[in-house]
Amino acid sequence: MLNAVSESMRGLSQVFHRRFRDTNYPDIFDLTMPQCRIVLFLAEGPTHMTRIASSLGIALPSATGVVDRLVERSLVHRTEDPDDRRHVICSLTKLGLDMATSLYETDVEILNSLLAPLTAEELGVILEGMKLLLRSAVEQGDPIKALPSDATSTHP
Repeated sequence: MLNAVSESMRGLSQVFHRRFRDTNYPDIFDLTMPQCRIVLFLAEGPTHMTRIASSLGIALPSATGVVDRLVERSLVHRTEDPDDRRHVICSLTKLGLDMATSLYETDVEILNSLLAPLTAEELGVILEGMKLLLRSAVEQGDPIKALPSDATSTHP
């Protein structure tokens, strides 16, 4: 069963990637996947370069190179950590924040286009599954900012 769920998620991910390429946000596609990941990561707030690298599972020099390109494009701003000048804090610029918003909005548009033809009953099944996934994430320690009010309930 777990394999079937994983394969379904993989298929859905492919649909999102394919539709994402066909959106009305051409500026987004000037970004590489690592750049998109860093922009979305920094949308959660400023952080150290080392945390970016470790959270995204890439080497520090790789993260630095990707951030360099985002700085050149005025999407990311770097500052010295006032508590430790050896460390750099990265944050999104206004343009970077706009890019992150566009990325999120595109995801929502794609999801809405997939959900629109479904019946209320089918949407209810998907909602229950999403609540279960969110509950599992919370139980595993993931910080989730926006939860439906009953997503952490113990019954599906």
